Amino acid sequence: MEYLYFASRVSFFEFIQSEFRNSNFNKKDYKDEFNLLKKGINIESLTKMLETNPKMFDIFESFFQLSRFTNAQYIHFLFDVNILNNSDDKTIMNYAEKQIFKFENGKTNDDFIAIYSNMQKDNPAQGIFNIKRAIVAYVNSILKRKNKNGILHTHIANSISSRLRIARYLVENLNADECLKSIDLATYLELKRTPIDTKSIHGKFGGIKIKKILDSFNISNIDSVVSQKVIDNELHISDKFKSAFCYLTERAISGIKKRKDGKLKVFDFILVYNKKPIFLIETNFYSTSGTKIGINQGEYADLLNDIKEYNRKNYTDYKFIWITDGNYWLSREGEERFNNLKMNFFKEEYELLNYNLFKEYLPEIMKMYK
Repeated sequence: MEYLYFASRVSFFEFIQSEFRNSNFNKKDYKDEFNLLKKGINIESLTKMLETNPKMFDIFESFFQLSRFTNAQYIHFLFDVNILNNSDDKTIMNYAEKQIFKFENGKTNDDFIAIYSNMQKDNPAQGIFNIKRAIVAYVNSILKRKNKNGILHTHIANSISSRLRIARYLVENLNADECLKSIDLATYLELKRTPIDTKSIHGKFGGIKIKKILDSFNISNIDSVVSQKVIDNELHISDKFKSAFCYLTERAISGIKKRKDGKLKVFDFILVYNKKPIFLIETNFYSTSGTKIGINQGEYADLLNDIKEYNRKNYTDYKFIWITDGNYWLSREGEERFNNLKMNFFKEEYELLNYNLFKEYLPEIMKMYK
């Protein structure tokens, strides 16, 4: 009967979150580039356009990618990987001296040299290794800061070989010339939305549901008044929270650690009463079976036992709740897993709940203290 009661209150996924990020592409910043592209492109013309208008790269990146080109693509664009993959050290060093430390037009690549110089301090005798490692760091630097400085655009404007590789890739691999003929590029980029990762959507769903439940009982969120990320047995907050329930999110409890790495366990929710953390909550939603639920089961069973042991040794009274939901629990496998969990680990009524059961039991939980 216990499983049937749990399963009859299982929730299905609700599409209550935004699934796209709005575009932050401002077409006004690229008027000249859009005007040039209206004339059409080929490898030769695009190579030339990129010299005087390196920002044009941003347009193609925004058009062809959900977010950005990959690190591998950036390395291909900015460096001759065929030479870098050569096993002859002299060939690589000769290329680096002529086209990495400086551009083909004779200007020095100060940003790359600065990164390479730091590498040399650690391993002064490892020239090839430091060059390759500096290339990775250089690309990472661009990806982290490309909208804040001109490293990428400077590189494109000064390196004809980079412009040629970009142009060839866009035309030959991505058919950019044909794509431009079939779309109003400026309008598309202004309206384009990037899908949010599916795992992220599912991962946040439980938190949204639990927050709504807590809010419906007028249980206040105190994240804004508690700055510390690690909570002791009593919170140093205003007396207005005395004899009141409230909650925190994404906080650790001092002394409660994960077995696998010994780091403090950060809980999804911590339910607080009378300035003391009481209920430590983790939440997950499972639509299908997979390795994740097995990992979570092991972690949470260990955590349940560890919290009880911590209470015994430290005279505390923390209680752990695993709030898990989703149609996985309606499957035969889900039924067997639930029964095993209840029989061997989560024996207290409040320890293993779904969203609806948490809502049902919350008044009882509050009565336990009030």
